[in-house]
Amino acid sequence: MNLIITALSKAYGSQPVLQNFSCTLPIGACTVFMGPSGSGKTTLLRLIAGLEQADSGSIQYPDGTVPVLSMVFQENRLCPELDAITNLRLVLPALPLKQMEQELQKVRLTDYQSKPVRELSGGMQRRVALVRAVLAAH
Repeated sequence: MNLIITALSKAYGSQPVLQNFSCTLPIGACTVFMGPSGSGKTTLLRLIAGLEQADSGSIQYPDGTVPVLSMVFQENRLCPELDAITNLRLVLPALPLKQMEQELQKVRLTDYQSKPVRELSGGMQRRVALVRAVLAAH
């Protein structure tokens, strides 16, 4: 099964970001997009996730349905005054507390889970954001 992108184009105002981009991405594989700043990597991911609409072209998802997708943005998008557990709970309200704690333990944040995330290091904040994204995709 593949995700097929055909002739995708996107511009912001008069500034083209993607022009006639096509590729086939195997589902379940790890794919890396590399390029200079402003080359359209984030825009492409936002288009795939349905957060932006392409100006032209198409994205064909396996089985014709958009899968559950999750992203970690360049900014962590955490609420700095809330602790790690509460930040997880905002997007995963039905997830049991025990599972949240177990996932934070896997990334070595158990001792910090009740501290406001603004008091965590940048790397710790990134781990909270990654845990949230992984859990949201399941």
